[in-house]
Amino acid sequence: MPLVQANLESWLWRHFPKVMNEYLIQGRDIASMLAPSLSVPEQTLTYRVLSAAIVAVVGAEQLTQPSMIEFLRDYNNEEAQLALHALTRQFELRG
Repeated sequence: MPLVQANLESWLWRHFPKVMNEYLIQGRDIASMLAPSLSVPEQTLTYRVLSAAIVAVVGAEQLTQPSMIEFLRDYNNEEAQLALHALTRQFELRG
């Protein structure tokens, strides 16, 4: 899982640098923030990656929102890169 985590961190820096910089300023450990979502064994890899990305960008509480639950369900079995692209568009549309 370390490679997946490193790739996700890279994606977060590329697409959400302001959020990531805030975490650095606050002294937050990004790896510790991503690890819980990435280590849920009963979910697909894509679901885990998307969950971790959602937590990093908008917070864990968003995982319980109907729109995010539906998004996770819709992209659960897609390739992770495609799903992350769709997530980026979702966040862009939300503003």
